[in-house]
Amino acid sequence: MKPIAIHDNNIGFTNRWIEYCERHSIPFIKVNCYESDIIESLRHCSALMWHWNYANYKDSIFARQFLISIEGLNIRIFPDFWTTILFDDKLGQKYLFESYNIPIPKTDVFYEKDKAVTWARNAEYPVVFKLRCGAGSQNVQLVRSFSKAKTLINKSFSSGFNYINKKQILKDRFLKFLKFKSPASFMDFGKSAYRFVIPEYDGKFIQKEAGYVMFQEFLPENTFDIRLIVLGNRCFGIRRFNRKNDFRASGSGMIDYDHTQIDKRAVQTSFDVAKKLGTRLIALDFIFDQQHIPVVTEMSYGFTVEAYDSCPGYWDAELHWHEGKQNLQYLMMEDLVSEIQNEGH
Repeated sequence: MKPIAIHDNNIGFTNRWIEYCERHSIPFIKVNCYESDIIESLRHCSALMWHWNYANYKDSIFARQFLISIEGLNIRIFPDFWTTILFDDKLGQKYLFESYNIPIPKTDVFYEKDKAVTWARNAEYPVVFKLRCGAGSQNVQLVRSFSKAKTLINKSFSSGFNYINKKQILKDRFLKFLKFKSPASFMDFGKSAYRFVIPEYDGKFIQKEAGYVMFQEFLPENTFDIRLIVLGNRCFGIRRFNRKNDFRASGSGMIDYDHTQIDKRAVQTSFDVAKKLGTRLIALDFIFDQQHIPVVTEMSYGFTVEAYDSCPGYWDAELHWHEGKQNLQYLMMEDLVSEIQNEGH
């Protein structure tokens, strides 16, 4: 078997991928996808695994284009086309979901200021304002009036918004520390406070979000969302509860692992979406509409590693439950190795 190339960036899934290969004697090499001669390094590999980071300016510049381009090498790629092309891009996801008839809250997007203002003047409030990017609900806010909507519209078509909302991140991590009072939550708050005062050098290279606005239907009475991860023929799920006096659940840290409380219609939809897109890994967020039907608010492929270690099991594609905790990053490598060996590479 030819070696698997792993971009060694020491974040997310990477360390567990390397650990799996070492434990199971799987041939692999560590590579640096930022190197100009990376193509030559990959020519004799069976696959490339790269958990790229949406908040890294280098990754945001070329990761998608690079991963799509190297399909010419005829090697396995993670993340693959649909997994990566619309990662952290809620604008693109809106059109994708509508095209494939995937149920979502009604979403309106405008690229011209006058049309956005006209819509906002006649809208029913509250509505949800979103930027196309950002994890953990950091660029999501509830808009309760035309006045607030117009302020956001004016900003988008003038100075624009920072890609990373440091003020919101600092507030969220402070509240999380007050709730959990754990060493990890204290460290997260401390890092955010430091970066709030002393920005990262890379930050100045990240472009601002401007020239568009996106407003989504607000669906009340959702006290939690459902995060489902389809990995091959397995679906893992958790519920994430809203922050106190807030409508946002993603990034709250308040997680319920009781699979019996997860609506199986959302599980079925997750398998359907993964099949339509032909992707081996997808994470989908669900809330309920006013008819109590689960609807998708976002798709991704990245997620906090440790948060899913406590999942008590998974559903298969026939919605049968399989008890037992799993290491999702090990399963990613296990599936990949199986595919490679079946193809005789």
